[in-house]
Amino acid sequence: QGNIWYFGDSVGINFNGNTPVVLTDGLLGSNFGSSTVSDNNGNLLFYNGSKNASINYNTVFNRHQQIMMNGDSLFGEYECFQGSLILPFPGDSSRYYLFTLIYDIVNAFQMSYSIINMNMDSGLGGVEQKNNMLGIDSLTEMMTSVRHANGRDWWVLVHKYSSDEYLKFLITPDGISGPFYQSIGAFIYTNDFVGNLTFSQDGSQLCLATYYVPHLEVLDFDRCTGVLSNVRPISN
Repeated sequence: QGNIWYFGDSVGINFNGNTPVVLTDGLLGSNFGSSTVSDNNGNLLFYNGSKNASINYNTVFNRHQQIMMNGDSLFGEYECFQGSLILPFPGDSSRYYLFTLIYDIVNAFQMSYSIINMNMDSGLGGVEQKNNMLGIDSLTEMMTSVRHANGRDWWVLVHKYSSDEYLKFLITPDGISGPFYQSIGAFIYTNDFVGNLTFSQDGSQLCLATYYVPHLEVLDFDRCTGVLSNVRPISN
């Protein structure tokens, strides 16, 4: 499902073969975060991001390099490191969540989601629900996900600024639960929106890296409970 990437200015990479192949048919126009998803055979389904490096909304494109049905004017932010995230619905192979971060000068980054249904538009997919706000603000640019230990559900993690709080959402067949708050690790200062959250391949560890006030730390993560522990700051 992650074998094709689209990003940057009209480019991408196809990892399906023995040697990665450069793609030049993409329709994005941003040097910040985007997201792409393929089917279980590595065939492109859709991708999301900003199509212009100065417009604060996102667009969803289908596998034919067309704007997906109802796929324009999604909440999003063209200057956001991890501002777009696609996850398959637990227990529903035809639907996907698309999480996005959007910035406003009062509330910093906020989080929203849309729902893509691949049964729409004769199998090309369409945006079934758009721009549902999750009611949280004061977020950094960091957003990531990891599979739950049950092999079906998902955890989505973000981090607040001017805070040491991680916010966690649990995605199950019943919908989105949370946020669940946990104070642990570094205090992210008000002027340090920029950074990345990345899980290890087995999901047992999470790395946080910030930019303006440089900080790097690794934490253990329990994929059953969603609890973070054992903070290890890395200096220099």
